[in-house]
Amino acid sequence: MVSITPTPLEESSSPSRRLTWLISGTSSGFGYRIALFAIRRGDNVLAIARSPLKLEKLIQQVTSLKNDDHDSTTTTTPKDRLKTFKLDLGDSEHVVKEVVDQAVKVWGRIDVLVNNAGTTFFSLQI
Repeated sequence: MVSITPTPLEESSSPSRRLTWLISGTSSGFGYRIALFAIRRGDNVLAIARSPLKLEKLIQQVTSLKNDDHDSTTTTTPKDRLKTFKLDLGDSEHVVKEVVDQAVKVWGRIDVLVNNAGTTFFSLQI
């Protein structure tokens, strides 16, 4: 189990420190846009979605970003700063913990958590 310690905002927002974001629901909508925002900021993104195939659009978009679209003081490309994971947040607690542990091992920490995954339920009006 990974221990997560909150970082004060002043420290985490320093331009000299790259943040690591864990974002669920990144295949479309808000999660997709937030992931692109973080990558363009020069940060690391751990993108989670139920379907790896649906993450292809995000991967292609990040791959197409030019080196001048991110922090020019680093040698990493936007694609280097994106890692994707398949996870349905409805999976068992064990599976969720396992995927989060794998994600944390990539950059050693999570600074920003965006829990954006969700499901829409439609009901019949009678």
